[in-house]
Amino acid sequence: KEALLSRGRVGRALNSVGRQEEAIETYMQQIDGMGQVLDRDDPDLLMAKIHLSGIYIDLARLSEAEVLLTEVIEISSSDSAEPSDVGVEAKATMGELAGARGDTVAAEEWFLEALADLDRIEGVDHVRRQSIQWNVAISTAVQGRTEEAIVILRELLEDRESTLGVDHPQTLQTAGTLGGVLANSGRLSEAEPYFQRVYDGQLRTLGAEHPNTLVTLGNLGNMQMDQGKIELGHASAQMGLAIAMRTRGLEDPNTFMFQRLMARVLIEQEKYEEARELAQLAVDGAVLVYGENSGHTRLGLHMLLQVLLAEGDTEGAEAIRARHDRITK
Repeated sequence: KEALLSRGRVGRALNSVGRQEEAIETYMQQIDGMGQVLDRDDPDLLMAKIHLSGIYIDLARLSEAEVLLTEVIEISSSDSAEPSDVGVEAKATMGELAGARGDTVAAEEWFLEALADLDRIEGVDHVRRQSIQWNVAISTAVQGRTEEAIVILRELLEDRESTLGVDHPQTLQTAGTLGGVLANSGRLSEAEPYFQRVYDGQLRTLGAEHPNTLVTLGNLGNMQMDQGKIELGHASAQMGLAIAMRTRGLEDPNTFMFQRLMARVLIEQEKYEEARELAQLAVDGAVLVYGENSGHTRLGLHMLLQVLLAEGDTEGAEAIRARHDRITK
């Protein structure tokens, strides 16, 4: 059995470095081997099937994931079975599957069922519970129940601060999610401190040049611009663009992001020629790296359109609008 368990560890390692097809093959070999020597309700066998289903979800092979998860849930939820870690994991993963299908109502139901089972298990795994709570909050927010999501996220943030620490990645993730939900509901002044907090935490733990830190700085800069804080937005754009250019180069999504942000600042400063040049660079770089129909190209075209409209170039704006709309459709 130990040899079979070690095969599962190999599968996790392969999946963690993006070698999903090899991970799938490894897990299938493990499951086949376990099936020959273990009972069908053995926890290790069931957990291996859950891990495999998770990879299937990541690869959008949702029907294959559903077959495995349905089997595991049926076995772990038999009349005589008490709630188990396996059952919790299977139901939470089924929630992820529903979310991948866009069925946020079903996703929320699965996550809540997993939480209920987890609370009945002696010695609650706080980290696992927090992870499922985060998924509940996301499902709730996507359904438009913003206030409920905010309450869940605030409670979760406090819990993660006390159990994991203020700069733990999952604590910062929760703060960023809370900021995003607040921002999406138009509460920008409430959201900004959470983005600032995530940025400060990432500076301490990851450093200014880490891609995640740069993404947060870009989000913070756009939020500053949304509130009319042009000087702060300019500072964020200037700093981020300098770091991205130095560390990531011209052909990187973080560079495109800060080129767009700086173009936005320059529009406010009525420096249209410079703004157009930066927006065009963002478009050209995105096309080169990701292709004409990519999301990065669409975002660059949207910013270029804003520049052309601001400087009164209606003919150029219409050409860019048509190109943008073709990608959107």
